[in-house]
Order: sequence, then C-alpha cells, then structure tokens
Amino acid sequence: MSGFPRGPIAIVATGLAVAGAVAAGAAFSSGGNGASEHGATSASQQLIINQRISQAAVRRSNSALNYLAAIRTAATDAINTGRNGVTPLPQVTGAGQGWTQSNLSHPVYAGAISAAGTVGPGGTALSAQFSAPGTYAVTFPVNVSQCTATATPSADPGANPDNQIHLYAAPTAGNAQAITVVVRNGLGASVAAPFNLVVAC
Repeated sequence: MSGFPRGPIAIVATGLAVAGAVAAGAAFSSGGNGASEHGATSASQQLIINQRISQAAVRRSNSALNYLAAIRTAATDAINTGRNGVTPLPQVTGAGQGWTQSNLSHPVYAGAISAAGTVGPGGTALSAQFSAPGTYAVTFPVNVSQCTATATPSADPGANPDNQIHLYAAPTAGNAQAITVVVRNGLGASVAAPFNLVVAC
C-alpha cells in the first residue's frame, strides 16, 4: 500500500508533527523574548552605573570648588561658569603664580583702641564708637561676623582688685563689619579703658 497511511494512525502522526512544530516555535519565541529581556536588564544596569559615575563626578567637583573657596569670588564665578571648557592659562589672571601665603593662612585684623574710643595707628581697624561707660563698637574693612575676636587690656590695671579689667568681645548685632567690646572692672561695673583687639578670620 503506497502513499501516506490513512485512518486514525495518519491523524495521530499528523497531529504529533503539528504539535512538534508548535512546540519548537514556542521554544524559539521564548528564547527570543529571553534574550530581549536580558538585553533590557543589561541596559538598565548600565544606566544605573552611568548615573553613579555622574553623581561621583559632581561630588568631586563640588569638593574641589569648596577647597578653592579661598580664591573664589562672586565676580569670578559669574565670569567663568565652566560652560566654555578649560580657559588657557595665559588668559587667566594670576595663572601659574601658585598659592601665596595669604591664600594659605587666615587673615588677622587688629586695632589699638584708647579709653575714649580713638583708633591708634598701625592697625587695620577703621573706627571705634564709644558708648559710656565702657562699650566700644570697633569697625573693620571686611565682614568679621564669622571671625574670632580677642580683646586684652593695653594698660596695667594695677594690683587693686577694683581696677582689674575684664573684656568681652563679640560680633556686633546688625553690623557685620564691627566687633563690640565691653569693658568691666573687678566689681562688674562697666568702665572706660584702653585695649587691643585682634580678630582672626
């Protein structure tokens, strides 16, 4: 008997062949989807890595700018925003000169103040306003509101406890360029007395 067998056996054989083809197609389709999903996962992981690299770069840039705060000003930041890349050294004011001692140390301001509130020569204090009986507001050419001020007597008060001098120095409220110094004697009363004022920033 030639040709393809007939009857139930032929139907079963044909069904198996179709089922095998469908199964193979399903397996191929599943494999394709799996590869696609794997590719999508790798892409998302790479995006996360790139994001972390960018965040680390921003943190390092911020840290560098903080270290350069000693020589940065609002004017220089406004002129050079970094959008135009790196400026050639010959076009940068002061480039190649290195750090100076003033860049590496904290500035110090000082003044010698008389009992009457007169500023003596040789210091950096601009003026002093005396309010009787013993309060002085000493003005400097810069903002000293975040600086540390120390006042010391400039005259020997003597051995009498009543003449002992105590001085208290602090930034002046409402005036960022001034330091207020209060002078008291050993009994706590405000008195007028000469003193030296040093402000470290």
